[in-house]
Amino acid sequence: MLSLHCLILPSPTPKTHTLDSHTKLLEKMLTNEGYITRRSERGKDELAHVQESDIILMEVGDMADLQYCQNLRAQSAKPLLLYGWNVPSSLWIRGLQAGADAFLSLLEREDVTLARLRATLRRTGLQAS
Repeated sequence: MLSLHCLILPSPTPKTHTLDSHTKLLEKMLTNEGYITRRSERGKDELAHVQESDIILMEVGDMADLQYCQNLRAQSAKPLLLYGWNVPSSLWIRGLQAGADAFLSLLEREDVTLARLRATLRRTGLQAS
């Protein structure tokens, strides 16, 4: 069984306390599926964590996050997925244009969110067993 290491990068400036619970929800969802997760603050030993990870999941909430996404993509070719709760479609589209491979809407059912993750892993050659 392949254990994939997932780096989770929450928003550095959550607009509400509930954003942290969204990150915890994602962590729990991934852990229950057998993924190994690590949460890291943006900019804090980030490059080392990126290199140690198989896939990067980055919370997106506003336009500032898109610049960060673009910078992260310039540093790494690893699969980069955006995640968020109630994010407008225009922000998802701009995130994909900034270099993200896919997005995970936490408003969707858990099985749909995990299917999107697995599809991205399959396309990038990282199969989760």
